Amino acid sequence: VSTSTPTPTQAPASSPTPTAISCSTTLQSRVNSASTGSTINVTGCTFHETVTINKALTIVGGTITGDNSRVYGVVVGASNVTLDGVTVTDTNNPLQDGAVRVRNASNFTFKNGTILRGDGACISIGGGSNHLVTNSELGYCGQEGFHTYGVSTITYSNNHIHHNNPNNAIDSEWEAGGGKVTNSSNVTFSGNEANDNKGPGLWCDINCTNVTFSNNNVYNNNKAGIMFEVSS
Repeated sequence: VSTSTPTPTQAPASSPTPTAISCSTTLQSRVNSASTGSTINVTGCTFHETVTINKALTIVGGTITGDNSRVYGVVVGASNVTLDGVTVTDTNNPLQDGAVRVRNASNFTFKNGTILRGDGACISIGGGSNHLVTNSELGYCGQEGFHTYGVSTITYSNNHIHHNNPNNAIDSEWEAGGGKVTNSSNVTFSGNEANDNKGPGLWCDINCTNVTFSNNNVYNNNKAGIMFEVSS
């Protein structure tokens, strides 16, 4: 008969408690204090502010509202910025400018997000290269869903672009509707749904080169579904 004491079974190590997301701190202060290249997760939070990003950064989740009193929701001035699952609403941005505004930066990504009710465009990207807008909703903006110029390589894929220029207040012979790209190369529109825009659905104009439209569902726009103009 053995007289040794059996070794007790160790209890499994407890899982670390996830860090709680605090919504009381402004998103801008989090951006300012974040390390370059880091990720800020603010899923479930709503911020009443304009957020300016001047470093490589990823923001996951969260809603940024302009409360119909601020010009921009997000302003990006640095390369390698990703907004993933971010919602931006109710801004007073000018025409040919976006509730989300990207200028002279490269490798910008907006994915799994929503932009609604900007006064001008939902999103505006000017300059830089290797941009991606994907799996997102761009809707009910006063002029157009997207405004893009002077970029090299940009893809709009699997987005729902709808009900922009809803009051038909902006002349679509100039620029209004689903959106417009100008003076850009290596542009891809793939798998988007563009509908019920007051103007063209998908539009590339003035020195657009190497442009591909594929597998888009474009309907109920009051001008051309796909407009390709003064380009090659």
